[in-house]
Amino acid sequence: MPLSCLLRSVTTRLCGTLLLALPAAARAASPLDIELTWVTLGSEPYTISSGKLAGQGVMDLIVAAIHPRLSSRPPQQVHAMAARIEMEMHKPGTRCTTSLLPTPTREQYLIFSQPYEQILPNGLITLKWRQHFLTPYRAANNTIQLSKLLQNPGYKLGVSMARAFGGSINTVLQPYLDKQAGNVVQLSGITNLKMRRSGRIDFFLGYPYDQYDNVGVPNEMARDTVFLPLAEGGGLLPATMACQRTEQGKQVVALFNSLLQEDKALRRSLVVAYERWLSPSAIVTLHNMLRQEATQ
Repeated sequence: MPLSCLLRSVTTRLCGTLLLALPAAARAASPLDIELTWVTLGSEPYTISSGKLAGQGVMDLIVAAIHPRLSSRPPQQVHAMAARIEMEMHKPGTRCTTSLLPTPTREQYLIFSQPYEQILPNGLITLKWRQHFLTPYRAANNTIQLSKLLQNPGYKLGVSMARAFGGSINTVLQPYLDKQAGNVVQLSGITNLKMRRSGRIDFFLGYPYDQYDNVGVPNEMARDTVFLPLAEGGGLLPATMACQRTEQGKQVVALFNSLLQEDKALRRSLVVAYERWLSPSAIVTLHNMLRQEATQ
């Protein structure tokens, strides 16, 4: 194949003809002979390790789609809570994860792939029947203005202190945390829905999957909750895979990046895996934000 064909992103008819002439097996890179350990978030619905839905969690499905294309060996999997995932990624072996977003600190010891899709940022979660209370705090694009909402001391917002929320959310929150304002309630991260349903808080911050109780994935969504985007959320986030910054880790990420360019079925399976456990309100928000960003 002419080198120019590879360098021009296959835009000419000649290059297209040459590519079509190649067998699919020749165009797709073979899996590596490497043992991979996947570090995933050990809570439902991210991973589901038992029951009728075992193996059907978000990250279970992502690993199932990615691993056979990257490694010829059976996958190893380690489940960890959010605070321990980075510690697990420092341990020996070729370890990869889809649970971490890129930061300068993480990029010192991890190599991140190209984004394989866009995912929702942290937003506001509340009960559906409480939505009408938020009407005065909606911006023109239908997002909730957290800065304006927090000015009302009559509403209590739950915040999981182990998280960084992205966008400008933390900047808005910090003054209220510094003065220990009564309308910002610090949470452990596992009692959010319980406190909301008991009336101890009105809303809490989280990703869409935080609409679930951490006592087992229900047969269907918790229909009484709703996920609402924040004006301070910062827009959609890039979903990436990360591996340890070793020679083998670099090989795995390089192979994954090439597959993203070639394998439409893989990209589609990753989108389906992400949306598998999103609530209807979160899916509507995701598709609206995708449309908005496509027109910008």
